[in-house]
Amino acid sequence: MGQGHLFRRGLVVVGTVVASLAPIAAAQAGTTAPPVEASDLGAPAPAPMPVPGRLGKPTSIVAVGDSITQATGTGALSKETPQNSWATGAEVNSIANRLSIPANRRYNLSTNGDEMIDFAPQIRNGKSGGSGDVAAAPSDTGLVLVEFGGNDLCDSSISSMTTTANYRSRFKAGLAEVALRAPDALIQVMSVPDIYNLWYIRGAPQHATYHPEPESGQASGINGARFYWGFEQFPCQSLLDNADSYAQADRDRRNLVRTRTKEFNQILAEECSKVLRCRFDDNQLFNLTSNRVTAPDGPLLPYAQWAFTDMDISRNTSFGCPIPGLLGGGCGDHFHPSKQGQGKLADIATVSGYDWSDSTLPGAGAAVLASGRPDGTHRLNATVRFSGSDNVALRGQEVRVHRPDATVSQWTPHIGVAPDMTITDLGTTYVEVRSFDVNGNRGDSVVTAVEVLPAAVPTAPGAPTIMSTTGGMVASWSAPNDDGASPVMSYVVRTYVGTDTPVLTETIEVSASPSFVGASVGGKLATYTVAAKNAVGEGPQSAPSAVTLAPFTQVSAFVSRQHGDFAPFMPSQLDLASDVAAVASGELSPSALTERLRLTPWFDGAYGPSIRLYSAYFLRNPDPSGLEYWATRRRNGTTMAAISQNFANSSEFRNRYGSLTNAGFVDQLYRNVFDREPDPSGRAFYLKKLTDKTWNRGQVVLQFSESSEYKRQTDGIVTVVEYARAMLGKAPNAILTTDLLVAYEVGGAQRVVEAIMSSGAYRSRVLALS
Repeated sequence: MGQGHLFRRGLVVVGTVVASLAPIAAAQAGTTAPPVEASDLGAPAPAPMPVPGRLGKPTSIVAVGDSITQATGTGALSKETPQNSWATGAEVNSIANRLSIPANRRYNLSTNGDEMIDFAPQIRNGKSGGSGDVAAAPSDTGLVLVEFGGNDLCDSSISSMTTTANYRSRFKAGLAEVALRAPDALIQVMSVPDIYNLWYIRGAPQHATYHPEPESGQASGINGARFYWGFEQFPCQSLLDNADSYAQADRDRRNLVRTRTKEFNQILAEECSKVLRCRFDDNQLFNLTSNRVTAPDGPLLPYAQWAFTDMDISRNTSFGCPIPGLLGGGCGDHFHPSKQGQGKLADIATVSGYDWSDSTLPGAGAAVLASGRPDGTHRLNATVRFSGSDNVALRGQEVRVHRPDATVSQWTPHIGVAPDMTITDLGTTYVEVRSFDVNGNRGDSVVTAVEVLPAAVPTAPGAPTIMSTTGGMVASWSAPNDDGASPVMSYVVRTYVGTDTPVLTETIEVSASPSFVGASVGGKLATYTVAAKNAVGEGPQSAPSAVTLAPFTQVSAFVSRQHGDFAPFMPSQLDLASDVAAVASGELSPSALTERLRLTPWFDGAYGPSIRLYSAYFLRNPDPSGLEYWATRRRNGTTMAAISQNFANSSEFRNRYGSLTNAGFVDQLYRNVFDREPDPSGRAFYLKKLTDKTWNRGQVVLQFSESSEYKRQTDGIVTVVEYARAMLGKAPNAILTTDLLVAYEVGGAQRVVEAIMSSGAYRSRVLALS
């Protein structure tokens, strides 16, 4: 077949049964590989117990950051004063106080001068020196407060400030360290304050254009901010250099610091949003310290509406700062929040942080998606879909997997509902999911069993449909509705002959549907089955096709064709249906039907005598036109005696027998017809008839050709010629006659019928007529 042809021939002959052939049922039982089921994988491990949820306030707190979180500036000059810290301080209304955290469960790891690069080390190593040693963050930490950025902005110059790339990577490293050391801790990240406003509120001189508000009383003089900012204790030249200047370069430099502040806060927002247990203050600390009508770059609020004021910045109350400031809260450095300012930081952290009054646990769910397989099983993989809900808002979920080999994965966090998960481990896997809400509550975990089976053999394809073509019988079928999770590689097509006990006669393997099949079953009742094969093996056979009788796809078509070929008219519908039923049931074989129709006066009575006359007269088979001519004359009433006399009067007869005497004619006739010399009595009988002119030579030949002896002798040639005439439309040539006679010698009329029905000529004629 050329490339792209509609049909595909068998690729590999798997086998042909020639002895002890089995019925379809037995063949099917021997070709099906049993599927691997859950029971074959052993008993599953017991389901894990769900993890209870967590609700309510934390019982421990860790604070990391710089001098702001150490409350530097609320006590002795440049000294850490953690008791006044917005985060953990006992002498202010700190976050720890508001949560009633015991003193021994407060860990303030912040350190003067630290930058974002110190986030991870603070968590990992704890604090040493300064206000005192503090142990590293414990593994059961409930809440981590994060405040870094002032020292990343404050440096000797703009170019010395921490780059945004470094700030991001260092922040991520700190978040990762928290997850490693205290994996269940909640994290609250404060935005970087608007330190530009530190200069504007405390140190900027009044200016009609750039600072219309009154100058701070703490700005100038020996105790003033601009004097202090010149010392090494306040290394923030990037912002505070030339503090009293409104030159363009100085204004540009300060704006660059403010721009970097906003960039840092954008980084905090982005990276915190990726961490399940992290909550950013949404720039509320920055906005508080900005005093803007609209954040972040709107105009300043009127002076009287400032939320963060000069009193919120560390201040001095007397020359040389001999005693702690009263309202300001300490010996001021004009650089950090005052004690009052620390309280405002605690307020904004409370407002922007977790709502500990939320007393509803978030919900979680997991469902195994339908496999799409008819039996509902999951083979090679299964997909789990998650769901989650909360009365306020869902923050995200964590998922872990309990594998069939008893190993358990780490919890994997996801922002929002976890994405679909594909399970590929064979056996029973348990998928565990739990939800987190935006207020840090963790719901009860939910455990879902997922059973994954190995690949199996395909299910049975659809029963094949058979079509007759000039190339042969073609089977087509629908693919299996389940490939067993392994692609179908080929199909095995089996041919069964017979009805009561079908016998497997041919097995071929083909690549796809449709395909040529069953080239050797012409004239026999046959059915076909198909089985699909994949890498696992061969699946069950399909239901059998409808009964065929090649080259006919239906028994009724075969029966109708035989009546049309052998009879002068079609029988009644009742008689036709009776023949169809008899053949389909096996009660009447196809060859028996054709033999019955052949041996009728209309057919055999017309063709048989003529065939014998040709043999007796001329020692040859009839030519097609001659056979048709004499058969038609016979059907129209011409006697065989008259037909025989016409043979005797023919030129062929005269050329062969005309010079013979009557005695020589009788002797030759015996040799032609009976292949022997005449017996004396018979010779005398026929010679007398000719001599007395009682019979002419035509009548004598007819006596010979219609004798029982000659009928027996010519039964084979008459049979094959008549079958060829009826089924192929004309008398056969010499080659076909020889082939059909071989079939006749092997199996009589049945084999002749089967040989003709298996031929391409018959198939072409049938298809043309249909």
